[in-house]
Amino acid sequence: MRIAILTLPLHVNYGGILQAYALQTVLERMGHEVSVIDQYKSYHKHIAMPAVKLKQMITRLLRQIGIPIYDSQWGYLLQHTNRFIQDKIHKRVFKDWESIENDYDAIVVGSDQIWRPKYVENSFPIERAFLDFVHKKDVKRIAYAVSFGTDTWEYSEEKTQICSNLAQKFDAVSVRESYGIELCSKHLNVGASLALDPTMLLNADDYMQLCQLNTSLKPRVKQLIQDSICSDSMATYILDPNTATQTLEKKLASALGLSSIRINADVYNTQLPDNQRV
Repeated sequence: MRIAILTLPLHVNYGGILQAYALQTVLERMGHEVSVIDQYKSYHKHIAMPAVKLKQMITRLLRQIGIPIYDSQWGYLLQHTNRFIQDKIHKRVFKDWESIENDYDAIVVGSDQIWRPKYVENSFPIERAFLDFVHKKDVKRIAYAVSFGTDTWEYSEEKTQICSNLAQKFDAVSVRESYGIELCSKHLNVGASLALDPTMLLNADDYMQLCQLNTSLKPRVKQLIQDSICSDSMATYILDPNTATQTLEKKLASALGLSSIRINADVYNTQLPDNQRV
């Protein structure tokens, strides 16, 4: 089958990039042809100013040949994520949403917080994440390990009705958190099952191979990888850490007889130098 994956835009969201890669990999190993719909560009009829267009072309060319480009918000961090996306993610850009369904037999929504309005609507309306642009009945609609990001319902009454109607057209719906099952039932009127995040569908060897292929890893990152795979250590990456998660981390490490290594990145802290943000 020809399958399109619809997820959050790929940027410096390391988890989002990895889950897109993992889901793409799993589906390809099942024998499918897979693309990730990554960039949702608006195409305007007017012609951009020559200077702006020239800058975009030069930037794109420099990135393609591996020359780091400084970004006012992200510093040089984008050089790493862009390289991985270009090398490993089979992404496609479409001129308009309606044309997507013409090229695929199925569209898979997920994973990540693709059903959380506050995360999605900076890029596109939330109803896009419920495939409002798909009209062909023979195109399969699947939500795999989608996340609302919270157990609190954040949709407006109008969006709830729209998305509920769209969700009921899906052939299969699964979520990655148990509370998502209740949210789907209560607000979308659909049944959902619990599924592993795509990153958990790959094994350790898959990730080790990615690390070995990346010769540009900084010494600090290489050391973290080496430390995390030692028999006496446990690597953790916890979103929004708090006292409860820190206590759980200590209990788990103690029960397993391991030392704990935190690999959280300060990627959003623009006050730090680049080498401390990765």
